[in-house]
Amino acid sequence: MYARQWLGLESTHNPHRFVLPVTDGIATRGRFLFGGCGLGAAVEAMEQATGRPCIWATAQYLSYAMVGDVVDVDVTIAAAGHATTQARAVARVAEREILTVNGALGSKEHPAAGQYITMPDLPGPQDCPRRPAREEDEQSIMTRLDLRLAMGRQWDDLDGHPVDDGHSAMWVRLPFPGPDGDADSMEVSAAALAILGDYVPFGISQS
Repeated sequence: MYARQWLGLESTHNPHRFVLPVTDGIATRGRFLFGGCGLGAAVEAMEQATGRPCIWATAQYLSYAMVGDVVDVDVTIAAAGHATTQARAVARVAEREILTVNGALGSKEHPAAGQYITMPDLPGPQDCPRRPAREEDEQSIMTRLDLRLAMGRQWDDLDGHPVDDGHSAMWVRLPFPGPDGDADSMEVSAAALAILGDYVPFGISQS
C-alpha cells in the first residue's frame, strides 16, 4: 500500500490540488489531524505533482483540522531545475490555513550515497513485546500502528523517573489488511517516514 492510500489522500481534476478527509485513523486522541499525517500528505502531494521524490521537507503548523473536516492541499512549484524542484504545499480547511510545507524534490546518483547512522544492536520485532494502544487512543491513529518495544518501558512501568542511559527504541510498522485478510505493511517512503517522525511522545515519556 502507498502512503496516499493509507492516509486517504485523493486526487482531483487539478493535478496540483489534493483533498484529505480527516478521519479517526489519521487523527490524535484529541480528534484533530495528527501532525505527521499532515506532513506526510503534503509530501505525497508534492511528489505526485512534481513526479520527483522528496529530498527534504519542513512544516509550519498553523491551526487544527478536526475529524470530519476535509483538507485541501494545494501544491505550488516555485522552481524546477534539471535535477531539483523547489515546491510548497499549503493545506487549508475552507479559507483557514492549517499547515504550510516547503520542500525540495529530485534525485541524482552520487558516489557519497549511503547510511551514516549505526543501528543499535537490538532484538528483531518478532522478539519484542507489543506496546498496546491505551483506552483513550481507541479512536485515533494509535490503533493503526503496530508497535514493538525494543528498548524502554511499557505504559505501566512509567513511574516518573528517567531511564539510566536516556535511550529507548521501538519497531513500528503501518499495517493494513491485504487481499487475503492478512496484515501487510505500507511501503517505506518519505511520506511514511513523515508520519512516524512526528511520534515524539514515546521518546518524551520514556526519558
